[in-house]
Amino acid sequence: MATGDYVLFLNSGDELYSSNTLEKVFGNEDNADIYYGETKLINEDREILGDRRHKTPEHFDWQSFKYG
Repeated sequence: MATGDYVLFLNSGDELYSSNTLEKVFGNEDNADIYYGETKLINEDREILGDRRHKTPEHFDWQSFKYG
């Protein structure tokens, strides 16, 4: 149960891209309801293999959030 201002979903084995990712994200828009980012697939050597299949939708609403 979240008790702070934000909830961050990271799955097992997931990590943020760099140490300043959150600073960059939250520095762009102070009053957003949802912050959304793309997912990169990487190998053990941190080489980017490609993008996850789900892309940011053109129109973001509750249905696009619900379905990934």
